[in-house]
Amino acid sequence: MAEIKEAKISDLVFDDKNFNKHTEYGMSLIEKSIRNNGAGRSILIDKNNRIIAGNGVTEIAGQIGLDDVQIVESDGTKIIAVKRTDIDLDSKQGREMALADNATGAADLQWDYDQLRQELDEKIMKDYGIRMPELKSTEILSAIEYNSCYYEPKEQPNIKLEDCINFDKFNAKVKALDEFQLSDDERKVLMWFCYRFLKIDFESVANYYAFNASEEMKKAMERLRLVLVDGGVDGFIEDELLRIVNTEIAVQYGDD
Repeated sequence: MAEIKEAKISDLVFDDKNFNKHTEYGMSLIEKSIRNNGAGRSILIDKNNRIIAGNGVTEIAGQIGLDDVQIVESDGTKIIAVKRTDIDLDSKQGREMALADNATGAADLQWDYDQLRQELDEKIMKDYGIRMPELKSTEILSAIEYNSCYYEPKEQPNIKLEDCINFDKFNAKVKALDEFQLSDDERKVLMWFCYRFLKIDFESVANYYAFNASEEMKKAMERLRLVLVDGGVDGFIEDELLRIVNTEIAVQYGDD
């Protein structure tokens, strides 16, 4: 025989990740039903008295002073039936309770889609017929982890501008051209291609800009967009941030 324990509403713990945000109208119907007819369906709690189902009913019951709780312990192998000894289904009150049970369920459902995404796989939601709305662009942006594109120089270095470039790969590619019989024009064009192998150390560039560059050199470096600074040329900061964000969206969510 299932064990029945007496408890109070205050002994129960609401679900802090409840998937149903409830509606104002639905909650008003629950209150109307409980006030007119008393409690009907049972709620469902876990082994720690945390409410799995029935958060809305419990909230309303507590508000109107229905504080006593009877807890029926079960391992899920039997159906628990709540028997109202004072009501006949074919009475006006019995039929009103049947109506309220269906009406409140439909009127008080407002999915918390953010919570659903965090707690459950999309396949499980599809199995239960829940169609997730597409994320809006603002929600996608909020979900992206953003790492600042700024580098803040910490100390004054002893650095030359040419130290900001690594020529190793460039020199190797230029030397490789000597292996081929090329015209001067062909060699000149391929030399241009070799420049893509120059590796810029942007951290060193930022340090040179901050501590060693003249004012005129700073303007030239800003014009070449070698550094990111507040009030950059032609909205450079804004353009670069938009490019970074758009790239992240394309990678994480697909580029339609």
